[in-house]
Amino acid sequence: MKRTRKAAGVKKPAPPRISKRKITEAIQSVKKRFTRGDMVRLHTLAQRMLRERDGNPGRRELKNELEALLHELEVYQVELEIQQDELIQSQQSLQTLYHRFYELYDNAPIGYITLSREGKILEVNRFAVDLFERPVDRLKGTFLLQYIPRASHGEFLKQLRSLYTTNQTVTCDVRYENKNKEQRHYLFRISPTVNAREQVENYKVVIEDVTAAKENENLQAMYSIRLEQEVARKTQKLEQKNAALKKEVARRKETEAALKESESKFRTLVTSTDDIVYTLDAKQRHTGVFGRWLERRGMSPEMFIGRTAADLFGPEQAKIHSDANLRVLRGESVEYEWSMLIGAEVLHFHTSLAPLRNGSGIVQGIVGIGRNITARKRMEDELAVINDELEQRVRSRTAALQAAYDELESFSYSVSHDLRAPIRAIDSFTAILGQQYDHLFDTEAHRLMSVIRSSTKKMDLLINGLLTLSRVGRQELNMTTVNVAPMVGLVIEDLMHDQNHSRIKFIVHPLPSVLCDAVLMRQIWSNLISNAIKYSSKVGHAVIEIGMAETEEQYRFYVKDNGVGFSQEHADKLFGIFQRLHPHDQFEGIGIGLSTVKRIALRFGGTVWAEGSPEEGATFWFSIAKELPAQH
Repeated sequence: MKRTRKAAGVKKPAPPRISKRKITEAIQSVKKRFTRGDMVRLHTLAQRMLRERDGNPGRRELKNELEALLHELEVYQVELEIQQDELIQSQQSLQTLYHRFYELYDNAPIGYITLSREGKILEVNRFAVDLFERPVDRLKGTFLLQYIPRASHGEFLKQLRSLYTTNQTVTCDVRYENKNKEQRHYLFRISPTVNAREQVENYKVVIEDVTAAKENENLQAMYSIRLEQEVARKTQKLEQKNAALKKEVARRKETEAALKESESKFRTLVTSTDDIVYTLDAKQRHTGVFGRWLERRGMSPEMFIGRTAADLFGPEQAKIHSDANLRVLRGESVEYEWSMLIGAEVLHFHTSLAPLRNGSGIVQGIVGIGRNITARKRMEDELAVINDELEQRVRSRTAALQAAYDELESFSYSVSHDLRAPIRAIDSFTAILGQQYDHLFDTEAHRLMSVIRSSTKKMDLLINGLLTLSRVGRQELNMTTVNVAPMVGLVIEDLMHDQNHSRIKFIVHPLPSVLCDAVLMRQIWSNLISNAIKYSSKVGHAVIEIGMAETEEQYRFYVKDNGVGFSQEHADKLFGIFQRLHPHDQFEGIGIGLSTVKRIALRFGGTVWAEGSPEEGATFWFSIAKELPAQH
């Protein structure tokens, strides 16, 4: 160090004496700083102290000490620079991991929601957005309860109270109706997130579609318990790691906390599920593989990392995966099923793929979820075999029933036909007795003969009705296009001509042309309209209305009256043979007409039904198919 010359005749005062203790304290205070600029200032300060100490006694000893301290500070500066570089690299790695797992989080087939301690939505993924059918900005800041269907409010509130009281994970099964009016079951799992002081910071909500799982409640319960235990274990482990990382990067506390939360959610998802969750880069190479299924099969993620489908599968299967991956890399979401042979077992899988995008929205990879559906495939195969067996049984029993029905029809026709001659003989001989031997019989005998003739006439009507009913079921259909409106008009004209019912008002709405047997169709209208006339005969202002309604596959006709009506609880008896709801002395009839209507409607590919109330009238409906089946 260069000494300063003394001016001639002037004595320059000596520099102030600085003690060793003061220099050491200054260096120690500077060593507490962490920036590079502080280290440079410390180095400059030490050099200045060293120059000021020159010329004082003991300067060589202090100089050596200062040089040693400077060397120590330089070494410490290098250490701090290395630590700072490591922290920057760690932050960049965490940021990359955050983006990767955020894509998994947002495209997960499970809903994720973060709630505040007051129950308001803080974060929500795409699954929950689709479920609630509202955009993210409208969901944030609102209460989760307002998106729970009213039917599930009671149970949901009960579970929330339990959560706030015990700080333990709770679950609730909630049913939603989708756009196709299908009922879907969703399992809401809500758990608290606590900080290092054991205080609840927020609540995590996991939503899973468990519609299929509802068919096997016991298995679902076991799965839920294991899943909760695994989530708790993984969460505890991650919290411990994150706590250590938090101490290491104290100056980046806010960023690290957000990354910890995201990592916790996504790692819990991909490591605790029974599905296979994996990611691919833009060249279709595996960059991550997760799921307990691999462990149960004795596989490790390392078997897949860096390899493509062509490296793992045969040519045919590799093409299936590669084609699907290319579609996803173009921005599509793809689902497909495939099979593979593992050992002696053929396994079936369902795979869902979605694009992974960077912050600019550019596709940079693929996230895939593979689910083992072998059990479902086996069940479908078994159900197909069972359905085939059931269909064969139905065909066999239908053939047997048809044979028995034909035999019964033939028997009914033969018996009815054979009974006509004896009945008519009884009636004829009774009439002869009354005419030729009238003087031999007293009043009682005449009454008895009158009863006999009345009974034989009634029996003849029953036999004629049975023959008509039998012919309806046996005769071949002659299908033609019939304009119904003129036919109904002719039926009304014939019935009103035969009976004095001029006070009845008919209202006939427009009626279509239909494909049917004209004779049998006229029989239906004749039976129904005469039935309406008969049961409206005692009404002062009778009105009979005739109309129709049309569906995609049927024409539905009706005859409505304001007559005596009937009790709806007896409606199923109206179309049975010989079934009557009113006494014979009030309304005559044998109970065959409506049975005939039913038989004809069934042959036309339709059916019959009735609606009514006592003293308020009745409406009789029959339908016919627009296109008749091959068998009629």
